[in-house]
Amino acid sequence: MPFFWSQHYDIAINYVGHAERWEAIEIDGSLERHDCSVRYRAGGRVLAMASISRDRQDLEAELAMEQERA
Repeated sequence: MPFFWSQHYDIAINYVGHAERWEAIEIDGSLERHDCSVRYRAGGRVLAMASISRDRQDLEAELAMEQERA
């Protein structure tokens, strides 16, 4: 499963999956407070997720995407 992370001062951004195109974006949490997840969906599936301060949610999304591919 593709992934990357990037550190910008005190903000860590994690991204897992791959979404060149998507039909919907779901934001959970607050971008302003740097505590959120952003899911990129198409065809009822999560193709990728970006997160800030949600490491556990990021790992759970990676596992779910891997299991869906199997």
